[in-house]
Amino acid sequence: MNGGRDGTDDVPLHGIPGHPDGVEDGAPIGAAVCDHRDPVDTQQQGAAKLAPVRPALLVATASATQDIVIDAFRIESLSESEQAAGMAAYVAAYRIGMLVSTAGALFLVSGFEG
Repeated sequence: MNGGRDGTDDVPLHGIPGHPDGVEDGAPIGAAVCDHRDPVDTQQQGAAKLAPVRPALLVATASATQDIVIDAFRIESLSESEQAAGMAAYVAAYRIGMLVSTAGALFLVSGFEG
């Protein structure tokens, strides 16, 4: 990581062999498309009825791919003796992220409530 001095991203996942560039963009794009679809549009016929499903599949595929890439990066970058500590840090960060997002959602709802 070079801090972007030569125009490269500071994200460690870029440049990993087999890492599809742009996979981190798939989940937010798919979520945005899902937000603008009407899942109860009864005028659709045939394959168009599956239109709301496609963005959801994009979100699921991009999220799973990103999870696999992050796991591969962790496994490849840490020595065997550091694997347990690396996984513990990953799980701790995941749980903290879930707590913060839940608390943030509750905070937003409480602001609308009163």
